[in-house]
Amino acid sequence: MTERQILVVHHDNAFREAVRRAVEVSTWQGKVAQASTRDEAFAKFHANPTDCILIAGKSLAFDGVDMLERFLAVPDMRAPVFLVMDEPDEAVGRRALEAGAFDCLPRSRFMMGALPRVVSMSIEKSRLEKTLSTPASVAFDEASGLGNGTLLLRDIARAIAAAERTRAVFCLVLMDLKRFTRAGQPAIDQLTPLIPTEFGRRMLEGGRRSDLFYRFGEQRFAALLDNTDLATSAAFTRRVRKAALMPFKFEGLAAEVDISMGVACYPADGKTTEVLMRAAEQLLARAKQMHDGIATSQTPPPREPARRPGPATSTPR
Repeated sequence: MTERQILVVHHDNAFREAVRRAVEVSTWQGKVAQASTRDEAFAKFHANPTDCILIAGKSLAFDGVDMLERFLAVPDMRAPVFLVMDEPDEAVGRRALEAGAFDCLPRSRFMMGALPRVVSMSIEKSRLEKTLSTPASVAFDEASGLGNGTLLLRDIARAIAAAERTRAVFCLVLMDLKRFTRAGQPAIDQLTPLIPTEFGRRMLEGGRRSDLFYRFGEQRFAALLDNTDLATSAAFTRRVRKAALMPFKFEGLAAEVDISMGVACYPADGKTTEVLMRAAEQLLARAKQMHDGIATSQTPPPREPARRPGPATSTPR
């Protein structure tokens, strides 16, 4: 019987040591196959069933993103492919995500057994995607093609169940597009039904394959960011905010929008669907008062303006 494997492609002893430490402190029993050249990597990929592929972003022997693209071009490719970077690099990360990477991971995620949890989450995510691809279980917003509110609640429950098994974290992001600016009423009337679809497309481009996106109101959206804590969710919210602030143009008409985002994290902000949704709603309300339109549980409430003293009054005798 062939043993299932994680395939690690690198040309770096420190990378190998990081993988070894991550696996040693875990209870994961699979095989870790390591390769340092393209030919060796593909030979080991075809030799055993592969649950996950990790590719070093920087290597003396190969271009990490080019290697990732080659793996994703394999017919019927099912294993999630991750790009592992020493330091966050938005340009490289965006190129990898656009190519179809499941996620871009900093090497620090390998500490304290996080690597096996990433693998477990990726396998669970792939299983859920297969389940959701059946016509009987699909619930999508017709205009944007994103999941709807019903699917959002169901996916939160499933994400919680998966996270409980793997001791992982994930973030729920609720988003609200603010009223259009710098556009006359005729333009707003024509652009209103078009902007959510375009924003949904931009949001998908700024996310990872492991992220799930939803539209559950006229201008309301949500995202589930698996294996993401509050610190790492900041890169996503920055990308989405930047994408939302770019002018929306359709057939000579243009409009600008603003966006507010409330970010709740499992399990810190809630351990059930209802509590997590309520926390995200509260943070979204707080975000609308923040200068950057983003709020997490670590965002301090905005200060109330100081009251000016009223006119002096004499005390009646």
